[in-house]
Amino acid sequence: MSPGHPLGACAARGAWALRANPRLVAVTVLESLLVGGLTVMGALLPIFALLGTHSLSDLAALGQIRDVEMAADFYLAIGSHFSAERVLKGSLGAIALWSVATLLWVYLEGVRWGGVAAADARGQHRCRGSFEVASWTALLGWGRRYFGRFFLFLNGYAVVISLVVLAAVLCLAWAVRGGAVGKVLGAAGILLMILLSFLLHLGFGVGRALLARPGGTMTNASRGAVQVLRHRPLAVAGLAVVAVGASLTVSALVSAGTEIVRLFGAEFGMAGWILQMLAQIVLGSCIAVWHGGALAALSAWAASGAMPAAKISRAGVAVGEAS
Repeated sequence: MSPGHPLGACAARGAWALRANPRLVAVTVLESLLVGGLTVMGALLPIFALLGTHSLSDLAALGQIRDVEMAADFYLAIGSHFSAERVLKGSLGAIALWSVATLLWVYLEGVRWGGVAAADARGQHRCRGSFEVASWTALLGWGRRYFGRFFLFLNGYAVVISLVVLAAVLCLAWAVRGGAVGKVLGAAGILLMILLSFLLHLGFGVGRALLARPGGTMTNASRGAVQVLRHRPLAVAGLAVVAVGASLTVSALVSAGTEIVRLFGAEFGMAGWILQMLAQIVLGSCIAVWHGGALAALSAWAASGAMPAAKISRAGVAVGEAS
């Protein structure tokens, strides 16, 4: 993928946006930690309420059940101190935490995608240093400005993907319980839902990049994403494949490094696990910012019809521009 190729030009602009904006990496790391942490806490609250405990060691007892007798004893113990009021409070607490996580996710998505779109717009036909977003104030302002449109878009996507998953489950049930024809049609439906989920995921990334452009709305971003997928499907898929491949490579390298440390007899307790998780989150955030910058360049290319600059000087104007 050479810099002179349109896909290579988009990838290069994503790399320049990443290099010039470490703040975007920090925002993405914060998004992963806060949203992920609140989501996990929300999932644990009803379980803790059902078990009548606040200890992770009691939760780990679930993984020690080996036979029916142990399972019966465990569930009898739960029944002996079951409280519907406690479970209700745990469920309400989970809903509250998930609501906060959703609002944070929407805001930080607006910050990140607004930042990469602004970085690419600033870098058009300029030097590499111009990709930098001016300040934290300017960066966080995108989250406030784009909150409404991202709230509608992200929740709309969640509804659509939920319907696709539901359709896949129905197809699976049809394939399992139906006759010969039902099995064939159910399997075909499952494959179709998998393909549709893949296309929706690709369109979701492009849509967020378009949503952060001036005048972007949920309708315009959705239509624009469909148009980009129609006219540049290989470019969108290629960037996604590179991003996924890089994420898997990072995960494998971090895990391999952990095993090497263990081979030398070093202690690798909770602190080591936390460091491993943080390393994966930080490197994954770098990949996410690069991918966002590349999609921002791709969406600008699709909107204008002009290929992004193949080369950009360090302190001059863009060169190698193709019309």
